[in-house]
Amino acid sequence: MLILMGAAAVAPSLNGIEEEFGAGKFLTSMIITLPALSVALFGFPMGSFADRIGMARTFMLSLALFSVFGVAGYFADSIWFLLATRFVIGIGIAGISTSTTALIGMYYSGEERKRVIGMQSAFMGVGCVCLEIAGGILADIAWNVPFLIYAIGVPILLLASYGIRDVRPRSFDDGGMERQEMPHRRSVMALCYVAIFVAMFVMFTIPVNMSDYLTRMDVSMTLCGIVLAIMGTAQAVVSSLYARSKRRMGIASVFLLGFLLQAVSLCLLHLENFPVTCIAIMLCGMAMGIMVPTIVSTLSMASPAGSEGKVMGIYSMVMNLGSFCSALVVDALIESLDFADAFLYVGIAAAVFAVAAALFGSRMNKKAV
Repeated sequence: MLILMGAAAVAPSLNGIEEEFGAGKFLTSMIITLPALSVALFGFPMGSFADRIGMARTFMLSLALFSVFGVAGYFADSIWFLLATRFVIGIGIAGISTSTTALIGMYYSGEERKRVIGMQSAFMGVGCVCLEIAGGILADIAWNVPFLIYAIGVPILLLASYGIRDVRPRSFDDGGMERQEMPHRRSVMALCYVAIFVAMFVMFTIPVNMSDYLTRMDVSMTLCGIVLAIMGTAQAVVSSLYARSKRRMGIASVFLLGFLLQAVSLCLLHLENFPVTCIAIMLCGMAMGIMVPTIVSTLSMASPAGSEGKVMGIYSMVMNLGSFCSALVVDALIESLDFADAFLYVGIAAAVFAVAAALFGSRMNKKAV
């Protein structure tokens, strides 16, 4: 859940922040995209750091950064102070994302690992639901109140100090055999990195712009938070089904379905209709629910023993780079076109990538056979 808090908790309050500080749309959007840039810059270094000092220590140090600088946003008296705290939050998120995902790969193997990764994605969706709704309700009270949500990192830190321990990477169990026998390891990992970049680029188009998009329909911030929570609900449901399913689609089929769902989602937003918007957001959540656990599970199996932190650090880096680039590119599209047309173009790009990723993944499968 904490991985999503860079954006989810404060996304409904962007309109209020813009009014409070008189900042333009670009600076305001940086409130939720700057943590993504920070993760992109520090994802790999934090992964290397975790491989050296241990995942558990990295996790707890990152939680401390996350909690302190997250709550600091409540006391911000300028947009620049707020942006500075958001950048440091990103460093904490980089460590949390890298260490938790790597620990799953070290604790579990085989089908059990896939099940736990699916549940991780599901709980991310549930967390997003809670954060979006809570953020919307608190944003109606005052723009800065949602920042108090970041204090949740404190009790989690206390629990982690008792419950999280490092383990030696598995090298002779079925997880180790999976890693040794995976064909085209580097190509598979490269495809996963590109896929998560594009998936986050497309997905992040929604939370960054939904506050302004729905405001034009006279929607309250509370309802905005509830609407955004639809995405997390859909992701949680689909991810939980992934976790329970014994038979799963191949990576080519997953990418084709996932990116086509995202493409349809963004194209539907072109219509600027509230009920259709809810359906579009649900479809995007379903896409993330099927792609995220597939990508994480594949990377976990492909990780060389002892390098889990680096592999997942690159994952966090690329994932958040996609989020950051999304804000820059889509904001430029909205400025030159409009919300509806910008969504349409991103949707078309997602459809093109769906076909390309599916063809590439299918080609790798044929070579492996």
